Amino acid sequence: MRHLTVLLVLTLSALLVSLPSTGVAVPQPEGWGSHRDPMGFSLERPADWQVAADGQTGRINLSGPQHEQVVIWPAWAPQGLDEPTAQVVLRQFATRIGPEVEILGGWSPPQRAGENVARVVGRSGRRAAILMLCWIPTPKGAAAFFYVIAGPENAFREDQEPFSRILRSFRVTGHPSRAAKPVVAASDVTYVSWTDPREGAFSLQVPKGWSVEGGLIRRNALDPRAVLRIKSPDGAILLSGGDGEIPGFVLPNPQWSRVFPEGSWYSPGAGIQWQVRRFTPVLPFGEEWLRLRLQNLCTGLEIRDRRDRSDLAEQMDREAAGFRQFGRVTNSAGDIAFTCTEGGQPRQGYLLVTTQLLQAGVLNIWYAKDLLGYLAVPSRVGQAQAILAHVASSVQVNPQWVARQQQTTMQVSQIAAQTQEHISRTIMSSYWNRANVEQELSRKWENAILGTTDVVDPVTGEQRKIYNSSDYYWITNQGRIVGTQTDSVPGLDFRRLTQLP
Repeated sequence: MRHLTVLLVLTLSALLVSLPSTGVAVPQPEGWGSHRDPMGFSLERPADWQVAADGQTGRINLSGPQHEQVVIWPAWAPQGLDEPTAQVVLRQFATRIGPEVEILGGWSPPQRAGENVARVVGRSGRRAAILMLCWIPTPKGAAAFFYVIAGPENAFREDQEPFSRILRSFRVTGHPSRAAKPVVAASDVTYVSWTDPREGAFSLQVPKGWSVEGGLIRRNALDPRAVLRIKSPDGAILLSGGDGEIPGFVLPNPQWSRVFPEGSWYSPGAGIQWQVRRFTPVLPFGEEWLRLRLQNLCTGLEIRDRRDRSDLAEQMDREAAGFRQFGRVTNSAGDIAFTCTEGGQPRQGYLLVTTQLLQAGVLNIWYAKDLLGYLAVPSRVGQAQAILAHVASSVQVNPQWVARQQQTTMQVSQIAAQTQEHISRTIMSSYWNRANVEQELSRKWENAILGTTDVVDPVTGEQRKIYNSSDYYWITNQGRIVGTQTDSVPGLDFRRLTQLP
């Protein structure tokens, strides 16, 4: 979002240089309305203007009653952009989009219009247009936006204010449901029911054929924990939930410091043991847990993203309202994306961690409530997310088991069951899912802008990017690629390439 905001600032500084900047919000003029699109953006436009968005390419089109046109089109250049390259790309794009905005020629040479901004002006017949390319360099390429405004030349000056206001108001808001959808679908996974083998305390759905270990583990009579390890047959995905070895913690008390210093153990009886430890914020605690648990599994742990999930913590607070008769309850939540190396091969991982602090008089205890995560090969991250989310949302607590517990345990179990759906949604909005969605959209945007398509050789698995000029593509053993308009094999030595959507 920060990059997109900078792009818009660059665009407006070059395109709208003649407009005053007051630094305050301008009231919406009469006859204007706001448009919030399900594709993930919002803008203001005159009431008689139409808005159309293409969810496949990311292109946004606006049209006015006098045949005015505004086009906003995001793109991604994996090879990066500099001014000479951007000007070449801009000339190519002007030639391509010219017929759509009725500018059949007469484009000016590209000019620098600001830092990382290039512009061309076009006139044809009685129409005029301005086309701009703005980009932000990144270590992996350049994020870019094309902006086009076009209209009748005699009305172009009159439309300057509508054009500028539309572009000033454009905001990327994010798709409301896209974060909850996995990039790689798990549609080929069949789920079967699995029941806790120790006490029959709960059941859930797991992928058929995957190994499952764990169940309900009790550190003491009042500390039951669900611990699971689920592994794919090929070892490419490992899912985990819970930890039976981490104790509960009691906050240090100055009155007890000589008897129970930090790091010591305190027991109130009934076999319960808490470690004396000051409260650790949820994200540092999650990182500490990762370094402890992954040290014998993978090496080179690197934290790639960490986010406080106050949205999930607030939901947990609401659901714990009935438990507050026993004291003050404070929930914290966060998620962490990381990479490491297992057996010399790269892995990508994710951890959702929540903690709960219970404060009742002089006794203040806290513990890790949820530790849910996965470790997967990069190509299977989307599937790992989808399966972990499904498993989390499928948990069913056995009411007969609940009935055997004390009232406090029963309330905690109910809270845990109610929270599973929120945890599932949190998993699916993780860093890796966002990164994969953005990468896939960038690939489609790039193909739409440059007129290319992605194909895969079914024999070698090699992926190539080629110009999209045919309906079918074929390759020989020598690597020669041929396109055809029909599905007839062009020769004995050809095999068909698979086109990515």
